[in-house]
Amino acid sequence: MYEKIRGIIHQKPSVYFDYSQYVFLRGVDKLELLENSILEPIKRQIDDGLVVINPIKIGKYKHFFLTKKLKWDSEYFGFPCFSLEMIVSEIVDIQSMNEAINVYINEFVIDNAYVTVNLPSSHIQIIQAICSTKFRLIETRLNYYLIIKDNIKYSNKPIRKATNNDILSLSAVAKKMRNKFDRVHADCAFSEIEADNYLGTFAEQAVKGFADIVLVPDLVNRTPFAFLAGNLPISVFGKKVSKLVLAAVDSSIQKGWLYPLLLELIRNVQEEGADFLTTITQAANKPAIRVWEKAGFRLSNITHLYSFKRYDKIS
Repeated sequence: MYEKIRGIIHQKPSVYFDYSQYVFLRGVDKLELLENSILEPIKRQIDDGLVVINPIKIGKYKHFFLTKKLKWDSEYFGFPCFSLEMIVSEIVDIQSMNEAINVYINEFVIDNAYVTVNLPSSHIQIIQAICSTKFRLIETRLNYYLIIKDNIKYSNKPIRKATNNDILSLSAVAKKMRNKFDRVHADCAFSEIEADNYLGTFAEQAVKGFADIVLVPDLVNRTPFAFLAGNLPISVFGKKVSKLVLAAVDSSIQKGWLYPLLLELIRNVQEEGADFLTTITQAANKPAIRVWEKAGFRLSNITHLYSFKRYDKIS
């Protein structure tokens, strides 16, 4: 089935191009980008049993649902969590896609399961097809990238790397300074307490190694009230790409710390040879957008994140 899926994507590269997280890279062949950043990783995960293909036939045509089990999320929340990585269809027909999605919901989503799917805004047919199903839109994501140059700006505020001694305070900051537009807070499948605790745990794990760099204000006699986490660059098509992971600032203590933390993180990844820094925020998160754009980030593409939580069988 994988080769069938690969053939469909190769026939319609412009449809699936925006599924790549590296669409901002210029001078890269689209088919090569699809192969290296989408198809090859999916093939490896299929071979490893991490991604399952659910084929659904509507009339004469098949739709392929590529579903990935999220082990960490499942263990944390206590119910099965899945990511619908992609829907690949033999026919671009909204009604047929809609019927296939409803079959997927009713026949392939197990009891008590939670499923998310992140769709590029350019894939308008599948977006229209999913809107009249049990999936809910929970987040519209703006995907940004920064071209890192030699003449970057530097922060004039004292900043250091976080240590394990900062975990409790940073977890508390992440819980307190909730972003009501992020995936877990915007989703009615989670209570506000569950969402807060998830972000608190995320901050803790970032310090413990989930993120390569966690930066905090370095003020005398003051526990950290802000942080910014990011990853060191990886090689992608001959370029080195870093990404931001998580940020939170308790502005009730001091305002204006996200921008200097960002400048310092840019300096850190520049020293590691990064050519690009990427980040994601929500279309409704205007404060974050202002900071990213002030630092020179550019919009790469827009995606829509949908979710479905099965509480019981649907009739």
